[in-house]
Amino acid sequence: NFNMAQSGFDLGALVAACRDLATRSNKLISTIYSKGDLKVVEKMYGENKKLTSLKDILNVKDPTTMADEMAQKLIIGSLQKSFPNLKVCGEEEDCKAEDSDIVEPNLKFDMKIPEKYKDIDIKDLVVWVDPVDGTKEFTEGIKSAVTTLIGIAYRGRPIAGIIGRPFTDEIIWGIVGLGAFGFNNKEKLESRKKGNISTLSRIICTSRSHFKPSMKAYVSACKPTGFVRAGGSGGKVLMVIEGKSDAYVFPSLGTKKWDTCAPEAILLSLGGKLTKPDGSLYDYDPDNVKPMNEEGFIATVFGDKYHETYLQNNLKIFQLDLVLFGATGYTGKLAVEYIIDQYIYKNKNVKAESGSEEEKEKKINFGIAGRSKVKLQNVLYEMKNIAKYNDIKEDIDERITIIECDAFTPKSVEAMIQKTSVVVTTVGPYAKYGENIINACCKYGVDYVDLTGEFSWVKRMINKYNDDARRSHARIVNFGGCVAALTDCAIYAGVEKVKEEDEKDLEIVSILPGIKTGSKAGSSGGTIASWLNGINDGSYKYDIHDAYFLCDNDDYKWQSLNKQPKYSIIECKYNKDMHMYSIPFMYGPIERMVFMRSNELLSYYYGEKVKIYENIMFIKSLFLAYIISFFSWLLPLLLAFAPCR
Repeated sequence: NFNMAQSGFDLGALVAACRDLATRSNKLISTIYSKGDLKVVEKMYGENKKLTSLKDILNVKDPTTMADEMAQKLIIGSLQKSFPNLKVCGEEEDCKAEDSDIVEPNLKFDMKIPEKYKDIDIKDLVVWVDPVDGTKEFTEGIKSAVTTLIGIAYRGRPIAGIIGRPFTDEIIWGIVGLGAFGFNNKEKLESRKKGNISTLSRIICTSRSHFKPSMKAYVSACKPTGFVRAGGSGGKVLMVIEGKSDAYVFPSLGTKKWDTCAPEAILLSLGGKLTKPDGSLYDYDPDNVKPMNEEGFIATVFGDKYHETYLQNNLKIFQLDLVLFGATGYTGKLAVEYIIDQYIYKNKNVKAESGSEEEKEKKINFGIAGRSKVKLQNVLYEMKNIAKYNDIKEDIDERITIIECDAFTPKSVEAMIQKTSVVVTTVGPYAKYGENIINACCKYGVDYVDLTGEFSWVKRMINKYNDDARRSHARIVNFGGCVAALTDCAIYAGVEKVKEEDEKDLEIVSILPGIKTGSKAGSSGGTIASWLNGINDGSYKYDIHDAYFLCDNDDYKWQSLNKQPKYSIIECKYNKDMHMYSIPFMYGPIERMVFMRSNELLSYYYGEKVKIYENIMFIKSLFLAYIISFFSWLLPLLLAFAPCR
């Protein structure tokens, strides 16, 4: 074990081990990819290691998964064996190494470690490992984009990085304060760094698979002289270092700490930078932060001044932050008025500090969309003629863009989606008007929110587009209106509060949600149209009390130990805690489907066996409670028959 040297932890031994393991990983990944001579892999582990099952596994298992798992077991297992107290974070979860996966890496380091790293404590170190960066490219045969990344961070900041190129058997590595080694075109880098930043080219590389409209707007604002889309974070940083690009611009969700720790360390060792788009730095301490790089990053190698020219505060970026589709309808007009009131009127005279939330809100740009440009213009005309908005007419025109869009024409929808980061649609029935919008959002990585209650349509959309949404990092939020959203958030906040005040591992046995409706509650024309369309669409064929209808995991959906409770069709009880009568809420069964789906997506935050009751509604009058309960049962029954509609 090499945990401690005489003067502290031996960082040189750790870097040497990581270089050796990256070299072994190169051979492992390239051999698995080609399904070549597997004896090469066995030999790499040593004469006493028998990997007799490897060939059989490769015959039935995806080579990508195999490469990821075996490379991670090799690297992390071997590091933890050599450095037992070292924190190591890997991309592949639940990937435990056996003795047969582990080797004894070479720990000899023949260069002088910078003085500032000689007395460090192993407890302050963490190693971030991405065994196969550029997995998508691995599957497509784009070998140049595939790398192995091993980054070493000290007190939250990268200090050393190792990048392996499996298909050329190269190892690029660096230590901050010592330098970087093993990369190509070193002379070209030195000559480029001596140039004036005003004369330097601006060839930008960014993701080939995650290029959202907001990223396109950011890249355009950087005024590139050339543009390259490539795969793999490690590969693109090497493009910057080796002169194939001048900056790696990725101002978006999509990468994690194991994607950037090693590349950032190597950039820092060359005098470069990797920062968030606002110029701030990422923290790599796993005790303080989540793995996701939520704000994206900018990576350059030509020093601070050049790097600053790519930061968002120095760019003029025009991209709509949110588009409201359906602005001419009843709910749409309410939303337009809310946008004007909350984001333009209230912030008009606010003196916001630089970087504050108030300043960000003052810069938000909106779009309102619909089929008729004239009707959209009329909506803004009506808003500008509201007395209190007289002084902000120019601001309304400046910050709200009108977009014509036909929901039935895919090209028209895609043109709208590419102008924004988020789309909110109030146009129902969603089974009729919503699919083209969801399809475009999943294609371009744009976030989506609707107000639907059409559970059978939502299930179809999940089945059809969930994989596309994951690939593009689009976040699709259904049930964003009165149906489910408020109660869903309330349940999460309530459980979070209970766990904070009691114990994190507290078991939640049951949850009973309830709502108290106001006297102004009612249904819009779109809500009624969605209801009727759902009946025509065959939603009545499904069991509305199937709490797991929207879930994916079969073990979770059909667990026999957790039969969820359901109410009678007409039921009225006096609630002593609320001093009111409770009746089943007509959307209660649909809302519970959403709660169960949320629980699944939250990795069973409420517990796998929690009982969640269908939502109930509280009413003071017993007579009114029975009337509402009765008609909530009778109305859907009548509407199921065409003559009654």
